Amino acid sequence: MRPGERAAFLDSACGGDSALRAAVERLLDDGGPSLELAPGESLAQYRIEKKLGQGGMGAVYLAHDTRLNRKAAVKVLTTEHAANEQYRRRLLREARAAAALNHPNIVTVYETASDRGVDFIAMEFVAGHRLDELIPKKGLAQKQLLKYAIQIADGLACLHQAGLLHRDLKPANIMIDAGGRARILDFGLAKDVPATGPSAETSTATVITQAGIVVGTTAYLSPEQAEGRDLDARSDVFSFGIVLYQMATGHLPFDADSRVALLAKILKEDPEPPRAIASISPELERLILRCLRKDPSRRYQTMADLRVALEDLELESTAGVPAPPPASSRFNARTAALAALALVALVAIGFLAAKVWPGAPQGAALRTIKFTINPANLVRGADGQIDTEISVSHNGKHIAYVENQGGQLWIRDIDQESARPVPGATQVYQAFWSPDDRFIGYSSGANCGTSAGCDLMRIPVEGGVAVSLLKLARPFRRANWSSDGQTIVFCDTAGMYTVPARGGPVTPIVEHSHIEHPSFLDLPGGKRAVLYQSVEPGQRVHGLCVRVLGEDKFRAILATNSNNPYPTYSRSEER
Repeated sequence: MRPGERAAFLDSACGGDSALRAAVERLLDDGGPSLELAPGESLAQYRIEKKLGQGGMGAVYLAHDTRLNRKAAVKVLTTEHAANEQYRRRLLREARAAAALNHPNIVTVYETASDRGVDFIAMEFVAGHRLDELIPKKGLAQKQLLKYAIQIADGLACLHQAGLLHRDLKPANIMIDAGGRARILDFGLAKDVPATGPSAETSTATVITQAGIVVGTTAYLSPEQAEGRDLDARSDVFSFGIVLYQMATGHLPFDADSRVALLAKILKEDPEPPRAIASISPELERLILRCLRKDPSRRYQTMADLRVALEDLELESTAGVPAPPPASSRFNARTAALAALALVALVAIGFLAAKVWPGAPQGAALRTIKFTINPANLVRGADGQIDTEISVSHNGKHIAYVENQGGQLWIRDIDQESARPVPGATQVYQAFWSPDDRFIGYSSGANCGTSAGCDLMRIPVEGGVAVSLLKLARPFRRANWSSDGQTIVFCDTAGMYTVPARGGPVTPIVEHSHIEHPSFLDLPGGKRAVLYQSVEPGQRVHGLCVRVLGEDKFRAILATNSNNPYPTYSRSEER
């Protein structure tokens, strides 16, 4: 179309709407073709195998990393973008920022590099299916939708926390790997997140993308993105709302025959309610429509808030569903013969209930669950006993245990015989589960219980990179996740402290002089804890006490000099 013809067409199609016309004109300015690479050619150590796809920013190739002997996805910029020095520097800078991210739901960026004048980005290659290939015509079942959505939201929250936006979120940029895990990819449009006041997920980011540049796939643009305005995390929230709508219904919320008409709908029209198309809950519909509000201030303000809303919805949708029957505890003779060791976990709380809670029902039948494990490298001491740690997940489906040689951390399902090692989790002293069982916290280091320098770590259960929360200045005792999942409570030889579960400042809560044993239990609400401590300072009388955190107050509930006081509580918080 000639320039004069294009102008006349836009005058007619945009109907005098100057903002819409400006957005369309910017979108018409796409990047040119990419440098074509043939199979067998190389960029640095990456030998090209085949072309995977072509986008507005560049082409993506499957390559083999000859140095590290692994597959990689290599993105090469379009010739137009590569020729723009400002754009090139910005894109490579943002790719390097993405390379610093470690999250199980974000595809890893290996490096940005240049070879013979060709700039490229090397990323992890994920074998699996794109989300758009998995969405049926009538949408995903709500249970499956929520499973993927929570993972995607968690990855985006990590991206935003690092000061980046995605800006091109769509099902084609989300891979579902062979293990069923959602992986966000294609950070070619990622940009720094500008602060948006108190609700911003970051207050230190710098805007480096110039206003007036529209990037992204038209059908998934936010209104502010379509108009070329400065963006913050709420733009990704809108785009994610479009993805959620499509996952729920199988259809896009905004659809039209031309870009002009599509942009007009994104800017001015509300989508059809999802429940008019698909069978989803009213709560999920409200969540999706809140993401799709035109005014950014009326959407979810952070991706972290949206993730919590999705998690709550998942919990509510499964509430009241009968739990599956417990797995059989019988092991056949062959299994018993092969077992090098049987560690038996017994749940026996009736006696304690009768002592501590006189009002508890008497004579109630208690079910004892037994399981055996056959871990490698667990050996008996000189006294014939096994000294190791076993931690059962909150949902009762998994266990984590620590080898007593080398301290390798292992995880297995409670009804399975095989276990898997947690990569990189060695020299582990104690492991503990997050309330949602998605993470394991652990202490790691040589002689954690007797020497300083131990690391307090956190790692995703489904795979990912361990994160060090802090290095302890004194010998470590025990740690536990708070019931709200936001903090980790830990003890060393000087007292008890809290640290944010994602890392941050340490806050002391109990003085050392009161604690005789580090076992404790954080009660729901985060304001009280059950500790094993001296009941009368200076006296060798110990017991379980309820303590108000941050205050020098406690109430003894059971006197016992047991060396293994591991309390638990009922969900009513009364017992």
